[in-house]
Amino acid sequence: MEPNGKRPEDHRSIWLRTTDTPDFSGTVFNAAYEVIIVGGGIAGISLAYELRKMGKGVLLLEALEVLQGVTGYTTGKLTAQHGLIYSKLVSQAGVDHAGRYYEAQSWAVREVERRAQEWGVDCDIVEASANIFSTVEQFDSSMEIEADTYAQLDIPGALSHELKVPFATRRVLTMLHQRHFHPRKFLLEMLNQALAAGVDVMSRNRVHKIEEEDGACFVETDAGRIKAGFVAVTSHYPVHDSGLFVAKLTPTRSYAAAFEMTEGAVEQMYISHSEEPLRSWRPGVVDGQPVLIVGSTHHKVGEAPVVGDAYAELELWARTMLPVGERIAAWSTQDLWTPDHVPFIGASPGRGRIGIATGFGGWGMTNGIVSGKILADLFHDIPNEWAPVFDPKRMNFEMVVPMVKENFATAKHLIGDKLAAVPEIDPGRLSPGHGQVGQYQGKRCAVSKAEDGTLKALDPSCTHMGCQVSWNALEHTWDCPCHGSRFGADGQVIHGPATLPLKNLFDQ
Repeated sequence: MEPNGKRPEDHRSIWLRTTDTPDFSGTVFNAAYEVIIVGGGIAGISLAYELRKMGKGVLLLEALEVLQGVTGYTTGKLTAQHGLIYSKLVSQAGVDHAGRYYEAQSWAVREVERRAQEWGVDCDIVEASANIFSTVEQFDSSMEIEADTYAQLDIPGALSHELKVPFATRRVLTMLHQRHFHPRKFLLEMLNQALAAGVDVMSRNRVHKIEEEDGACFVETDAGRIKAGFVAVTSHYPVHDSGLFVAKLTPTRSYAAAFEMTEGAVEQMYISHSEEPLRSWRPGVVDGQPVLIVGSTHHKVGEAPVVGDAYAELELWARTMLPVGERIAAWSTQDLWTPDHVPFIGASPGRGRIGIATGFGGWGMTNGIVSGKILADLFHDIPNEWAPVFDPKRMNFEMVVPMVKENFATAKHLIGDKLAAVPEIDPGRLSPGHGQVGQYQGKRCAVSKAEDGTLKALDPSCTHMGCQVSWNALEHTWDCPCHGSRFGADGQVIHGPATLPLKNLFDQ
């Protein structure tokens, strides 16, 4: 990424390459609103649309640009097939619980298509089956149990034993009647619908603090303090954390690319189950051109050793295994996973006027739409039958072990990384476009060298909770391995939960 937090031209997603971005940086907001939404991705815009339908006065705040964060870097699958989630949900809480999750996701798939038709927006939406496949024997049983759960829940689909690809597969679980689409074309139109109904939007205005007091909420932003009756935090990683979400969310990064494809060469959507590296692909039509979007890799933010080029590895695999032509776009994204793989959507724990939506685990296209509906009902005190499934206050046995592991890893970074010895940095030996944490001019620094040879020396402590950042050689960013904050080479925040930049230690 470039130092100002924008992605380099060659790493913009295909969705950003084929749509324009509206500028809301000059918005003049009011002193008070009924609801303030923090975060301009799919969840925030979905909620803004739902609230205006109900007549609420709404302000949507975005730290950078709307629909250019995680939502702008999706693969654009619109499906209720979220891994082997349904057998897990039945085991945790019963058939009714799992059924409600499926109902919510299926509603979102249908609702996107319904709205697109109502608004007359061409968002390249196409019906296609979604498929999970496995290639090793150890997953046979779990695939079969999930297939049995489909039958229990009346989910249209089937289990088979063959996938027509150039490698052997053991089980393929199909879910019928799913969709893929151009997410930004759809969401920009939904944003237009919200704007026409009276929603205010302000970009380039980062939220730093949210307080609930005297029957109202107060939001501290770059542009000043704003009052609201209610606040919804839909900023991916929550800037407001009353539920110890830092202990419940795991941030990961993954990679995708879009290739030219012969029309009809691939007609369905596919994703591997539990094998590493993760592989997924799905067809599509973007501005009349048939494409194949391929995804790969799945690693903790700030932890994976970067050896070579993840985009090159993805392209090599795609060319070896799939019918692809020229690569026309490549990008990366960031996901948050909850311990039980179900998002947190609802009232923020211990707060009566703050709602939250986070932890979509790679399935934000449906969960973002579901979030808008659940939170809109919450703020209107309307019972929602799906809400208990996503309750942010929930705790179950499936969550305990992952939380312990995640917090052990965080403690290891928070303490161990800062105690570990680091080398002396010789600026003359640091290559342009590279960075390193080390001793420099008597201080522990995060030092990077720009392509023109300019050095930047920053405090390596993440401004969120103080973990030591590491250099991401692929994307030229400083990444925090604890909670996923990311900073440009100049220290500016690219991705929260951090809201303040890394401190500049020396002027070079």
